[in-house]
Amino acid sequence: DFEQFLKNLGIPIVLVDRDPVDWADAVMSDHASGTKLAVDHLLSLGHRRIALLTGGRALYPARQRILGYEAAFAARGLPVEPELIQTGSFLSNAGFRFASGLLGQRSPPTAIIAGGIDMLSGVLRAIRSRGMAISRDISVIGSGNSELAELHTPPIAVVSWDQAEVGRIAVALLLDRLRSGLGAEGRHVLVPNEFLLRASVGSAPT
Repeated sequence: DFEQFLKNLGIPIVLVDRDPVDWADAVMSDHASGTKLAVDHLLSLGHRRIALLTGGRALYPARQRILGYEAAFAARGLPVEPELIQTGSFLSNAGFRFASGLLGQRSPPTAIIAGGIDMLSGVLRAIRSRGMAISRDISVIGSGNSELAELHTPPIAVVSWDQAEVGRIAVALLLDRLRSGLGAEGRHVLVPNEFLLRASVGSAPT
């Protein structure tokens, strides 16, 4: 398989936001804890129908976001509604398609988490197409800070991590590996997430 192919190359490899393996260095973002913070805040505001839109479940970031989502519900003894977790792509058009489908249901979500940096624009487009007001009719949270999130009216809350720091750590690991040679067990670094609360989040509509 591809993993074995990389291993057999015998060259230093640093995985970024991918499942860690024992033979390679890796830098991962702690998407699980960040998503849990976001979902927990929404639950504290009375939201129960919280949609999580993210990439395919085979991918590390998507799986970690789902774990954080489920952990927040479990911590409050609340059931997860599987249809509110939509997976398959991180792209903007997927965000639009997922959000449009959910917002068209008889009981639409009261909050949406766009679990992928590029998904936010599609989610916002779907909400605008239905004439909904963000924070009043529906709360929105994005992933990764961006100009779109900061400059949108209202500004969009995000689960964020230091992407530059991820790059610096990856380069440092690679350079150290080049200097020290191969053979040592892979080192794995987890970069923390934070939840940046902004005006796109409000109490659950009554």
